[in-house]
Amino acid sequence: MPLAIEQYPEFLKENRWPLPISVVLVVACWILPFFLHERAKRIWEWATSKGLVRISFTVLIAILILVVVAFGSAKLFRFHSGHLASVLHRKTMEVSKVSPEDLQQIKDAVKQSIEKSVPPKQTPKNRTAVKPAQPFSFAIDVGIFSPSRDRTVMLYLVSPGIAGTTICPANLALYLRLQNLQTIPARLSGWSLELGYGNKWIEPIKLDSRFGTMYFVGNDPKKAGRVDSQSGLDVQLASKSYVLKPNEVVEGWVLFEYSKDFPFFAGGYKLSVKDTLGHEWSGIVSWPDPKQKNTNLLGGSLRFVGLDDVTIFTVKYCDEDKTSAKVEYPNPAETKGESITIDVGPSTNPKYAFETRFILSNHGPLPLSDTNYTCELQGIDANALMKLNQPVKVWPVAMGPIGALAPDKQHSIYCDFTGGGLFVDKLDRPLVQIWISYNYGKKQSRQGFQFLAMRKEDGTFVWLPRGEAQELEPN
Repeated sequence: MPLAIEQYPEFLKENRWPLPISVVLVVACWILPFFLHERAKRIWEWATSKGLVRISFTVLIAILILVVVAFGSAKLFRFHSGHLASVLHRKTMEVSKVSPEDLQQIKDAVKQSIEKSVPPKQTPKNRTAVKPAQPFSFAIDVGIFSPSRDRTVMLYLVSPGIAGTTICPANLALYLRLQNLQTIPARLSGWSLELGYGNKWIEPIKLDSRFGTMYFVGNDPKKAGRVDSQSGLDVQLASKSYVLKPNEVVEGWVLFEYSKDFPFFAGGYKLSVKDTLGHEWSGIVSWPDPKQKNTNLLGGSLRFVGLDDVTIFTVKYCDEDKTSAKVEYPNPAETKGESITIDVGPSTNPKYAFETRFILSNHGPLPLSDTNYTCELQGIDANALMKLNQPVKVWPVAMGPIGALAPDKQHSIYCDFTGGGLFVDKLDRPLVQIWISYNYGKKQSRQGFQFLAMRKEDGTFVWLPRGEAQELEPN
């Protein structure tokens, strides 16, 4: 066996399974003889021979023992996996020692390479490198976004179709500003927006203002504000036949809808534009732009020309053929509380969702006192692991004290769901709600925040805010 360990270290030393399998085999070798012993048979006959009460009590004790063993084994296995991963990580980070002779050879090789590098002679032609001029300037002046596909920014696009007039909710609204920086007119061949999701850039679904009417729906959908048709960027470009004069600026609103595959906003904008001569520009832009001080959001930038009743239209997502069964016009979701916020913090193990810490911040002028937190995990179907007679949902909860939190201070929150490992570990998109109870001055307050984790292709998790928490409903 030692020879096998030395010859196959990647399987026997760096694999997390040999140790648990060995433990299971050893425990089985100890337990199986006991069950085959005559004394075990007499205990079983005694436990099952004296009525329903004793039988029920025996079954209950057996189930409790199995549950305790299962939860303990899961916790020990998670500890073993994390410890092995950290040891292997440290191993890979170790730097091999370099002998003084090898180090001197490296220094000599670098010195010779520098000595052989002769800069070119400076002539009028090559003395100054000419940087290509940027053909376009493309930026975001104003942005309104919702955290998820099922929330709107109160802006909609109404468009006619074969099945009748439909109204599509927008999850993202941007007021874009495009300028031609060239000395010649430019005929555009296209532009695009991409949103960042980890290492990927994905195009959301654009609600084209050329083929519909934009509406702003507040509290009363029967009195929705009809937006001026000239407010759309695509309408402005179409009116100019997509030709921009030198230094000409075009600006307007564009509405977007998150796709089914990427139904959440993860942050990050990339704009791209090109013309028919092959000149193009692409770059990651920020909003709000620190160079811009545009506060004109619902005034001149978003002009209303009338009020209409939009309840007569069929509400649907523009990428779906079927209309939604229930229609609502919700207000935008917010993750900001009265005087506190919760942000996604660092993770000690990105491949386990709940090793991520959440950062609580006190933005108020007064300290928080008697502060506590409660983490609620979404309802999990227990039938996924156990065969039960009826549907049962499990709501794992983790809680802990925070105490006092001074103004402008932060506190790290750890939602420890290790006790529910059998249920939690199988979730690819866990949804957690974090409730903060605290005293602010003489007022008792409670704020809830909702976050969703998504598993990426490399097995790591990324957490996304989903707005305000919702009270749990009974089964």
